[in-house]
This record gives sequence, structure tokens and C-alpha cells, in this order.
Amino acid sequence: MTSKTDRLDSLPAVAREARRILVVTGDRDEDHARTRAAAFDIAASTGAAVILYDHSAESHFVDPYLSGPVAAEVKGTHGESLLNEQAVETLGRAYLADQIREAKSRGVQAKAWLSLDTGRKGIDEGASRFDADLVIVPEALEKDAEIGVPVLVVSQDGAVSLEPGDKPANARS
Repeated sequence: MTSKTDRLDSLPAVAREARRILVVTGDRDEDHARTRAAAFDIAASTGAAVILYDHSAESHFVDPYLSGPVAAEVKGTHGESLLNEQAVETLGRAYLADQIREAKSRGVQAKAWLSLDTGRKGIDEGASRFDADLVIVPEALEKDAEIGVPVLVVSQDGAVSLEPGDKPANARS
């Protein structure tokens, strides 16, 4: 059986020291589910808070804050602050509320954010706006995460590696 200490020791230093993790997630996608699970595991081991960056909300044409039928009830935010369970439900994103509840059930503090930008620009804005010191993305979005914050990439087999070309997080040095 693997202990919490063993799991922590196998993580790259940037993951062990992270206090706020931005994880790229979405609705009903296995790559995002694997990525989210890795982020929740790391956060549960380190005590970091998680920001759920909703990749499925990205659009060049639609404002995600106006998509819900009662969006006006979500006062004081239009991308400026993080959203709790109730706010994302109001905006018509029940899957994000479920993800926040999933995090809570694992002892992880989580909130969500809907970007007004897409790709690298959106991820970078979320990381800088909310002082994330680590970003975790699925392998398919690796190029979108080439920003000024350390990035962990979760492959299709669930292996976690530090940016392109680095060793998997579960490999021993």
C-alpha cells in the first residue's frame, strides 16, 4: 500500500509546494476527468486549493456569464472572481457544481472559473488573476499551457509529467 508520504515524494517539487492549482476541466470528457482526478490527488496530498478552469465554456462568440437563464443573479462577477457551487448552478453548469462537490468529498477546497478568453490566453489569465502556482492540463492541451507558471501534463494513461520532455512524476530520480 502506498502512503501519503510516498505519493508526495513521487511528485515534482513544484507540485509538492503548490498552494493554488488551476486545473483545466470540462464536461463529460475522459481526458478532463483524468486531469481533474490527478489535480484532486495532488491537492488532497498537499493541502492546495483547486481552481476548476472550464475548458468547455471557452468560446470566441459566447459570453459564459450570460448563458444561464438567471445569470443576472450571479452578482459581482463577470470573470473577476471565482465561483462557488451555487453560482455555477445558476449559470447552467451543473457539471461544475458536481466537480466542486467531488473535490469537497476528497477534502479539497475548490471553486470554478469561466474564462472570457480561449486557449493559452485564457489559461494564463486564470493562473495570473488567481495566483495559481501550478497548472494541470490534459495532454491534448499541452501547447495551450505554455505560460509563465509550472505545468503538469496528464497523459491518456494517467501518467503525470512536468511540461514537455520531463520525466513522469511517478518516476524516481
